[in-house]
Amino acid sequence: MEPEKNDYSGIDRRLYQRLPASIVEYSLVSEGAKEKSSFAKDVSLGGVCILISEKIELNTILSLKIYLPTYKTPVEAKGIVVWMKKSGYLNPKDKHYDIGVKLIEIEENDRDKIYEYSQRFSGIKKKEKS
Repeated sequence: MEPEKNDYSGIDRRLYQRLPASIVEYSLVSEGAKEKSSFAKDVSLGGVCILISEKIELNTILSLKIYLPTYKTPVEAKGIVVWMKKSGYLNPKDKHYDIGVKLIEIEENDRDKIYEYSQRFSGIKKKEKS
């Protein structure tokens, strides 16, 4: 018997399903750095995976604007870099990195945008507030 499509009991377990995203703008909070645009490989209620061309240290706090295909205004949040690895997504010879950014500060209406976006592509259930 094959597992259900939304069965997260495999080797790549996730608390939230990852969904396609498009563009993300990010800047380092600590430096007040200029905003940079990049490609978001995927987004979930827990975070976002971003393709970048520079190394960013783990535990760096980023200010984010995540553009979802179904909304005119971006999701705004702050996140912390929790992992980074060399990416072969565009060209294995290029120096690009995938970074995993955990969302640590997000307004409820922006979180709801991600949730509503996820509902269009999957059958995940919203967790009850405690």
